[in-house]
Amino acid sequence: MIGVTVNALSGSNETLKSIRVLGRDFKLIELDVNFLKERELPEIKKVGQEMGLRFRIHGPYGGYNLASHDERIRMMSIEKVLESIEVARFFDSESVNIHPGYLMLNIDPLFQEAVGGRGLSMMRMMDSLGLIVDRGKDAGIMITVENMAETVSLGSRPEEITEMVKTGCGFCFDSGHAHLTGLMDEFIEKMPEPHYLHICDSNGRRDHLPIGKGWIDFRKVLKGMGSKDIILEVIGSREDVLESRDRVKEILERWGNT
Repeated sequence: MIGVTVNALSGSNETLKSIRVLGRDFKLIELDVNFLKERELPEIKKVGQEMGLRFRIHGPYGGYNLASHDERIRMMSIEKVLESIEVARFFDSESVNIHPGYLMLNIDPLFQEAVGGRGLSMMRMMDSLGLIVDRGKDAGIMITVENMAETVSLGSRPEEITEMVKTGCGFCFDSGHAHLTGLMDEFIEKMPEPHYLHICDSNGRRDHLPIGKGWIDFRKVLKGMGSKDIILEVIGSREDVLESRDRVKEILERWGNT
């Protein structure tokens, strides 16, 4: 099924308003906990039920670090993800998608790698993820990790995502992030089967572009990664979003995932 992020409409950070607009054209919407207001949750659920919508949940990403060397920050980050699991249960969502942690931002990434810092950050990330995945299983919620774009982020390399899924989590493939790393082919060839997809275009400098406004070969992406649930992570007008949906539909109908 082709769905869309609730953040797709440029200039709108009003979740309820966006759901009412996007729900006319999509039956799958990914909610972003970073913009959800607790008082609105019952109304969002009601509107979703009235419109026949299915929700996926995107966990926290701003200001949190599951791989932090500061144990207070790491535990706070874990708690925020666990809160997202409860949001997923409330909305009868099957999954919570999370961004992996990142290296210490005030130290050069190349230096950190040279002294083994990336490996230490990865160990902390794996500890965090193991706890989160176990709590997700208890709640009947799949945890997925998303490949990232920045060098300082864990999960920007295929081998790191491969290691993370050993905890029992799923994988959310992000086309824009893979393109920005320059590792698109490696992600397509080496990665485990994704649980679902985040799809947007990229011009090598920016992602979240409407499909066809960048340089990504989506025939290769959709054939290589399959056609699971697809969340359009494009940011633009309603027309941009619908044109992106139609382009993806055309590729799937013409080429499938064989």
